[in-house]
Amino acid sequence: MLNDKAKASSSTQQIVSFKLGEEEYGIPILQVQEILKLPAVTKLPKSADYISGIIDLRGIVIPIVSLNRKFKIKYDDSVEQERAIVVQIAGKQVGLAIDSVSSVLNVNDDEVEAPPPVVKGISEKYIKGIAKDRDTFVIILDINQIFSIEEIDKLPND
Repeated sequence: MLNDKAKASSSTQQIVSFKLGEEEYGIPILQVQEILKLPAVTKLPKSADYISGIIDLRGIVIPIVSLNRKFKIKYDDSVEQERAIVVQIAGKQVGLAIDSVSSVLNVNDDEVEAPPPVVKGISEKYIKGIAKDRDTFVIILDINQIFSIEEIDKLPND
């Protein structure tokens, strides 16, 4: 148990947690611009397999990236992903297609563990840490590491 001084020095962050396949993932809420019900996505020919397509978000064209496909996580492709988390990556607005939003968690920084070398097949470079929420773990993603510079340059954008 932490004493009161240790508690006061520990900072808290809010994490938006969401499902990809069977696992729980999260992104710091300060990096989330908005969460939206995914509208019809316009498919793009000859794009990377993880790019679902593009949408018009209040007059701005943004690419929709399927995190299931990007991370090669098993998913039911007969079921369309229903939500997207809009984030800013290297100056570009990107919608990250997810299975569902779970909750917003308050996590103390000292409760976030360093990631092991490989977590469920996802490279550790994508992961900031692992937090425990009740009986499950939440893998906190580093959205700035999800794409290489070449991949960012190839993302369709307005």
